[in-house]
Amino acid sequence: MKKRRSSILAITLSLILAFTILGFASINFSGLHRIAYNKKVSSIKSFWLAEAGIEEAIDHLPATDTLNRSLGEGGYSTEIIPFPPDPDTGLVYRWTIESKGTVGSIERKIKVVAGPPAGKALQATGPITLKGNCKNGECIAGGYEEYASFNFDNLFKKTPEEMYDLAVNKYVNPGPNDFIAEDITWVTLTDNNVFQITNEHWKGDGILIVDGDAKISGGIFTGVLYILGTLQVGAGNPEIYGSVFVECGLTVDTKLTGNPTIEYDARAVSEAFGGTPEQGRYEVLTWQEVF
Repeated sequence: MKKRRSSILAITLSLILAFTILGFASINFSGLHRIAYNKKVSSIKSFWLAEAGIEEAIDHLPATDTLNRSLGEGGYSTEIIPFPPDPDTGLVYRWTIESKGTVGSIERKIKVVAGPPAGKALQATGPITLKGNCKNGECIAGGYEEYASFNFDNLFKKTPEEMYDLAVNKYVNPGPNDFIAEDITWVTLTDNNVFQITNEHWKGDGILIVDGDAKISGGIFTGVLYILGTLQVGAGNPEIYGSVFVECGLTVDTKLTGNPTIEYDARAVSEAFGGTPEQGRYEVLTWQEVF
């Protein structure tokens, strides 16, 4: 009987010891889990603080002040580094922004390049065909991109309907050169009509939106040209300074022949989007997290 009671006591003590060990282990695991969870939350908060620093820095452009802010449980600091000035104007149109968000000992860093919203001379959602003197791309200064992924709403931060309402000049099926392009101009084409600029003396600027197909063989345009259709540039010596967007689908060619000049101009783009070169509209062009 005594041996039996001793065995029961030993088993009971063993179970108590086992449960005690499990209890301490559980408490320890719970503590480690809480620490890991808190680190993850702090990391997420640090990331969004770094993003907040990027947003504020862009709002301050073209100023290059170092920003240091406290916000909630943490804060952020940013550094703005200008690109070399444009050789023709002496003005800066792009900046590298480095932002660090911090919560406690946790840091996240983001690095972006910011500037006017259009970064190339020509972008098309379909293929681009280069012929004649444009065969090797000599007529395009500032780069071009086929099958680009831009869209109207993201570029202008407005729907087509909203941009139409803002347009200063509105035309429906105008004849060649029979229109004024300044500020925001909207051209609507119906019944297979084509928008045409043929006169070498024609000049326009601002934002020119063509809702239909376009052929350009003359004139000078400075700003942002957006085609909701096909674009053919050729013959004559047309000149476009700024940025061209062609929303033509994935299978329709944008064709360049003859002796055109299509040149990316950051100053023209900045002014077209409603700002002077000193106070334009800027956004993120490239983004990366720095580890």
